Amino acid sequence: IVNNLRMAGRLDEAQEFLAAAPEFPPSARNEGGDPNEDRHYLTLIASDLALARGDATRALKIFPLALLTPPGRLHPSARIDTRPAAVYGRVLCANGRYQHGLAVMREVVAQDAANHYEHDPRLAFRRAIAGQCALGAGDRQSARAFAQQARESFTVQPGVSNFYKAPLL
Repeated sequence: IVNNLRMAGRLDEAQEFLAAAPEFPPSARNEGGDPNEDRHYLTLIASDLALARGDATRALKIFPLALLTPPGRLHPSARIDTRPAAVYGRVLCANGRYQHGLAVMREVVAQDAANHYEHDPRLAFRRAIAGQCALGAGDRQSARAFAQQARESFTVQPGVSNFYKAPLL
């Protein structure tokens, strides 16, 4: 729900909904996994929301690093809409850490492209973010390539939410 409110630009409501979330006790639901994963995901959502509110510094400060996995490996509970690495790459780029953020976004885009529909709007959004990050890093060629891939997806699916298109507007 928080993500839908954020995408609709209803950031105050998203913040209120997140603030009302219960405190999750440690859980053993993921055998061999982190018992605090549910708590970490709430913090991930809070970090993403802070970024949406324009507070990149806070987003970086509260980002749950425990949700990141070694490059090339998807987090066991990773879904395309809650990819911790995707949020982390955006947060890094928003904080001017373009080289590191671009490296993270390249990995995210490569994994998403290998595992999801080539014109998935979330993948297109991430390509557009990677393009912005590449531009910040001074890599114009990659910035153009990522932007072109994102535009192609939005041409194939013109009716997707403007939220996904925003990095290109």
